[in-house]
Amino acid sequence: IHAAAGDMITEHIVEHYEAALRIEPDYPDAMLELAMILSSRSKDPRDQRRALEFFEKVLMRDPNNGATLLAMARHLDFSNGGAPLQIEQLYRRAITAIDGEARLARGRPAIQPWEPRLSLATYLEFKREDIQRAGSLYEEACRLAPFEPEVLLALGMFRKVVHEDIDGAEAVFHKALDADPLHGGVLVAMGDLLWMCRGEGDAAEVMYKRAANVAGKKDATALRSYALFQASRNNEKAAASLFRKAI
Repeated sequence: IHAAAGDMITEHIVEHYEAALRIEPDYPDAMLELAMILSSRSKDPRDQRRALEFFEKVLMRDPNNGATLLAMARHLDFSNGGAPLQIEQLYRRAITAIDGEARLARGRPAIQPWEPRLSLATYLEFKREDIQRAGSLYEEACRLAPFEPEVLLALGMFRKVVHEDIDGAEAVFHKALDADPLHGGVLVAMGDLLWMCRGEGDAAEVMYKRAANVAGKKDATALRSYALFQASRNNEKAAASLFRKAI
């Protein structure tokens, strides 16, 4: 199922997991995987409720299952389906559980300790508007994973948008690109900063073009960003072509 999931429609993936659960109804891994599929791929309210029920069943068997705590917190966060305190508590429990699992892991843990911290930071920033605590968690995630592009991207955006610290944001984006020169999200963020904050159009275009080339047709955000940039320079044909690719 995992190997084929990228090419399968949601209905068929769900059928495979449901078949597994008919054979072994209380298999926690299958319940968790099915819950995450329903949560992320289906907009049907019934599937969203089923996802929550599966998360709860897994946690009844294992209250400190880090992956389930994190997935359930994200589910309630993204669907606006839980009380703010409940969501924050789930994220906090996930941090504690995943930290413990990481200490016991032989080799690289399945979920890195920075991941629940980054999720909680974005929740506090965007849903709770708690800038101080969000900032502390972004910094903590960065200390745990100083070369992780996703963490650096989030920290850079926080510095740029919230603190209007353009120099600080640019430094963080450069660090992220040193770690991964082809990270589409960071390339777009750097392009936006160079274009909109620095007025350096030629340098921005290098970033947008690289992001679009890396993305191909997979990343509509990169293509749209490059299209908007081209439109701002009155390159209508190039902009139109990029917009068409982004659809």
